[in-house]
Amino acid sequence: MHVIADALTSVLAIAALTFGSLYGWLWLDPLVSLLIVVVIVANSWGLLRDSTSLALHAVPLHIDSKQVKSFLMQQPGVKDVHDLHIWGMSTTGIALSAHLLMPEGHPGDRFIDQLGHALDHEFHINHTTLQIEIGDAGTHCIQGVILWPSPLELAALPMRGRICSGVASSVVPESVIGSPFQARCSRGLTR
Repeated sequence: MHVIADALTSVLAIAALTFGSLYGWLWLDPLVSLLIVVVIVANSWGLLRDSTSLALHAVPLHIDSKQVKSFLMQQPGVKDVHDLHIWGMSTTGIALSAHLLMPEGHPGDRFIDQLGHALDHEFHINHTTLQIEIGDAGTHCIQGVILWPSPLELAALPMRGRICSGVASSVVPESVIGSPFQARCSRGLTR
């Protein structure tokens, strides 16, 4: 299509020059120039729309994010889906990242692999990153940054079997419970 449009604009330019020179139609050259502009804009509009969409990391036009969320919610063991992001990485590559709440526990790598293949098959999403969460349905990651003592500081602190709200399988040091750190942890990770 692009090559045909280029050939057409060349033929129009040559015709305008020929008829303008032979018959003195000076108005023909500007008219043909405007027609060429229309052809160029019409052919480049889709490219401009697609490149702007890629630059803005927008959800590709052919994907309905509500259908994708519904598909994820129908998977066995999934109680909630949040922080769902879908964007185009290129004209052929689509990425997805999502947090899946699965209170019964992590289903294993096979589940994640099968879900990635299913998303590719159903929606042509070919780069999937899934985060499995085991916490309560009301626990949602907001900041994504966890302020935590360094490994050396952790090793020196006595532990109590308590889990920081929103951080699955993390044990909170006894000296942190009730401290400003625990407050930051709770505020930063839950709604």
